[in-house]
Amino acid sequence: MQRRDELWGWLAELGVAGAEEKARVLFDYAEMLWHEGSRLSVHGYSSLEEILRQGIEDAAAAFGAAFGPLPAEGALVDVGSGGGLPGVVFAVLGERLAVTLVEAERRKVAFLEAVVRRLGLRLDVVWGRAEALARGRQREAFAYGAARALARPPRALEFVAPLVRPGGAVLLFVGPKTATAGLGEVAASLGLGEPRLVRYVLASGEARGLLVAEKRAPTPERFPQRRPGRGREWERGSEAWTP
Repeated sequence: MQRRDELWGWLAELGVAGAEEKARVLFDYAEMLWHEGSRLSVHGYSSLEEILRQGIEDAAAAFGAAFGPLPAEGALVDVGSGGGLPGVVFAVLGERLAVTLVEAERRKVAFLEAVVRRLGLRLDVVWGRAEALARGRQREAFAYGAARALARPPRALEFVAPLVRPGGAVLLFVGPKTATAGLGEVAASLGLGEPRLVRYVLASGEARGLLVAEKRAPTPERFPQRRPGRGREWERGSEAWTP
């Protein structure tokens, strides 16, 4: 299929090992997003091509931008995963990453579980919210925390930082012109270093941005602050995390 071959070529251009097989898996995932994900309203894309260009290729390029200077290994949590972006792509490309997808909406969790089963992926899916997970045994348990379209950067940092251990990093998908000047104080209060904007380019030539903040110290226990009306447990299989 021509479009799958184009994805293969893009991954090879990014230097991804085993690009042909990974392109096949990611194309199958994109088709699941378009057909079943659209029916379940787990995303806002208007076509399969948009999923491939704005979703899959974006996450793949961000993976290259993030894990060029950083080691692609250890535990990674994708907070507010939605239909699985960027976590599914990171799991396919990063064979030494142990990826956990965190999502609060049950229908999206059901879709993610179907993706894991059908594509034979090795990752965890957790139903719940970051505020609760960060108050259980998963606090500061991950080397990396990623988020895409979760919230504005200051609030997204607050949700993700408590899950990342010192020595790790927070990765936020943002625009290529996102200002970082006002984020230093917020980051410092969360135990993070000064956020830096890493720009990358899609196959189409479109510029994107990734906000990277390294975890320097433990996040104070008062973070993350609860959102009103959000207090139920986190569930993963037979396990549960209680806030």
